[in-house]
Parts: sequence; C-alpha cells; structure tokens
Amino acid sequence: MDGRSPDLLPVIILAFYYPPENTSGAFRPRRFARYLPEFGFRPLVVCGRPDLAPAPGVVRVPQPDPPAWLHRRERLAWWIQRVALPFSEEFPWIPHAVEAATALIKQHGCVAMISTHPPIATHLAALLVKRNTGIPWIADFRDPFTDNPFRTRHWPLGAERWAERRIVEKADALVANTTPAEQLWKRKYPRHAAKISTIWNGFDPDDSYPSYSLSLRSRPEIVHVGNIYGGRSPAPILRSLDRLFNGGHLSPDAVVLRFVGPMEDDKPSEWATLLHRFEEKGWAVCRKSLVPVSDAREITARADYLLLIDMNGAGGTLQLPAKIFDYFQVHRPVLACSEGESSPATDLLRRSGLDHTVIYEGEPTERSDEKLMAFLRPGPRESYPDPAFVDSFSAPRLTAQLATLLHGLVRR
Repeated sequence: MDGRSPDLLPVIILAFYYPPENTSGAFRPRRFARYLPEFGFRPLVVCGRPDLAPAPGVVRVPQPDPPAWLHRRERLAWWIQRVALPFSEEFPWIPHAVEAATALIKQHGCVAMISTHPPIATHLAALLVKRNTGIPWIADFRDPFTDNPFRTRHWPLGAERWAERRIVEKADALVANTTPAEQLWKRKYPRHAAKISTIWNGFDPDDSYPSYSLSLRSRPEIVHVGNIYGGRSPAPILRSLDRLFNGGHLSPDAVVLRFVGPMEDDKPSEWATLLHRFEEKGWAVCRKSLVPVSDAREITARADYLLLIDMNGAGGTLQLPAKIFDYFQVHRPVLACSEGESSPATDLLRRSGLDHTVIYEGEPTERSDEKLMAFLRPGPRESYPDPAFVDSFSAPRLTAQLATLLHGLVRR
C-alpha cells in the first residue's frame, strides 16, 4: 500500500484512529483500506498515534520535529480547543494532518479523499485540504455530529451547527452508517439529499472468529466484551434478572453475567448500583479493562449467550452497536436491551434470522421477565443467521459501495 502502483488510483483516508490501535473507530477505515485495491484504488492513510509502529502507506502525525510554522499552528489549535471547547476534539492534530495529506496529494496525484468521524478533527482537516486542493471529498460519519445523543456539552455560539453545515456544503458525498441517520440528514439538509447515502458498519471475513462447540459449564454465561460508556446501559437486563432471582423464578446458579472492558460504573446511576450488587452476590463477574483483540474474540466466541447493549440514555434510535456484526459470526443466541422497537439494532436482529430476544426500556416488567425466561429456558444452543443477510455486511461488499462513490466522483 505505497501509492505508487500505476494500476491503482491513489486516495487519501483521514482517520484519527487506525489499527493497531484497539478502538472500535479504528476498524471501519481499516476495512476500507484493506479492500479498496480490489476496486481500483490505492489508499494512503493519515492518522494519529505517532508512537505506534510505522506501516507502508500509513502516515502517523504529528511527526517528530515539525517545522516551527507547523508547531505554531498546532499551538493555536490547542489554544482554541483549550479555551473554547468543552472537551477534546483533537484539534492540535488538524494542522499536521492537513500538511501530510496535502503533501501526499501532490506527491502521488491522489484523485479523492475520505475522512471519517469521530473525532470531528478529521472532517475539519479534510475541509481545509479540500479548500487548498479542490480534491473530491467523501465525509464518512461513524456517529452523528450535532445529533449525537452522547454529546451533552456543546461548542459555544452555535459553532457546532456552523461546522456541520460547512461539511455538508463542501463535501462531495456524505456517508452515514445507518439508514435512520441518513434519513435524518436528508430531512435536515434537503438541498444536499442527493449526495447523502448509507454504508453500514460490518465485519471483515478475513478476521473471522474462532469456532467452538457449546460449553459444558454448569452455570452458562451471558457475555459482553467492550466499553460501556456515555449513556450506554444494561439496566433493563439487570432489572429483569434482579426480579427473577429475588422472586425465586430463576435460580442465581442458572446463569451469570460476564463483562469484559472499561465501564463508567463509578458514576451514580441505577445500572451501576445494580451491577455492584450483582458482583457482591456473585451474579456478575467484571473485568473492567481493555483486553487485546485476540483475547476479546476468544472470550466472545466461548460465550453461551451474547449481550448487546443498544441503549444511549437519550431514547435515540439513530445508531447501533458495531459489535452486532461480530455477533452474526459467533453463532450464539443474542440477548439485547434497546430503547425501542424502531432501533436499527432491533431491525437487524429481526431480519437476521438469529435466535434473539430484545428487552425494551419502559416495557411492562411482566413482559420483560417472560421474554427473558423464554430466552434462557432452552439453555445454551447454537444459532445461525441467514448467510446472505450476513454477507451483505461483509467488508468487501461495503467497500464496493464506497468504491462506487469514488468512481462517480473521479469521473465527474
């Protein structure tokens, strides 16, 4: 991936997060970069974390000993973020990314640029590169920006809305990662509806999960591997299990919850209080730290049941947890909790053919408990979703959609 092949058209990918960094936001741009050559494009990635090992075709910034003028711009960006913004948006990265992307465009004759958010620094950097070079630009939104339910603090003087409008106006194509998010953007920006589309998150078939037979545990495990942050909450599941255990309807020895990954359970909340009580009683086991990707896959693949947390605390139904696409590959029943029946996660589970149950926030307690009991009653079992449905979310299929957008921009 060096950008020099005469048979491939070089394109820039601006992605603050990129493997080997083990965050969920790193994997979408990596999947695109891995498969774009199959569709005629050679990706050149500009990303963060210069402390990580270099790789062909990947430029990590800021690079050591930047020129004085670039360092001054970094300090200005830091000052703006420090004084004017309520939290970090990685602004100091912007001038380094603009300089690196502009240099790659000149060196390799790049034909297009893709930026992926969050953080918003990637799109703001792309906005400046677009202004400087005129290169065709696809703005990819892994999460909503101004409509993100996790953004409880906002930039002053309506600057967020201004930034979003500028991105929508100047980008040549805008990509959401769920249909509801695409529909919202089209309602907000009807003049630009023709350039807004959806490319879902998905999975890489080359990174398949190990396959294991059903466990012989005397106490089956409901497993969640990953961060629990912001408004995400397993509260509906915890409440229902609490009622079933305490009411004698389900033995605490019948099942145990296992959480692996950082969680914001140190903040006052109903679910944190419940989870601490579950830990004390031995109803839940928590390992509250990041684990290597290989370990996360191993733990997930050995689960008896998989827990999907589709809750954001704001009642929103724009996004869905990316791990749902991992669950399609593990072949275990999925127990989900969700804000409502119209959420993307609920819709995908329904269409997948996978054995699942969804406990909804606010539904009658009797109904929640009945559904959970019915889900657990058959015991651990294998479950296989519809292969054609799962394949529609494979990285080659999704990258083909991105390549179609790129070819359309290049031909214009």
